[in-house]
Amino acid sequence: MSPVKAGACLLVLGTLSPTGFGQAFMPAPGPAVALETCVGAERYQLNAGSDSVVLDDADRDGVQAALLERYPAFGRDGSAVSAIVLWRKPDVGWVYLALKTHPDKPGKVCSAASFSAGVFGFSAELQRKYFLGTRS
Repeated sequence: MSPVKAGACLLVLGTLSPTGFGQAFMPAPGPAVALETCVGAERYQLNAGSDSVVLDDADRDGVQAALLERYPAFGRDGSAVSAIVLWRKPDVGWVYLALKTHPDKPGKVCSAASFSAGVFGFSAELQRKYFLGTRS
């Protein structure tokens, strides 16, 4: 199974075009998105561009490597991460959502896991990059 690119995830989620979110320098606020979890019935309400963004490929790869180093059990199921979303979860704070192909809905993605962004030193830089428009 090949991983779904970040832009394709957005089209599946029905938010914005691939160039308007995640790959752009400063994402424009978009419509709210209800994102399912891969297991269970929980749904997350994300507001694309204002409280959440899909990381670009380079950032996704770096965050994924850090997640797997800190939480090796996460990678044991063998399924590929399609995208990683940086999200300011209400009443919780910044988290990373690892999106994977939905096991029961081909062509769609779901949140396989969430991780506190605060445990990673690089998170503040990613918040500035995607939400304040600064480049490192």
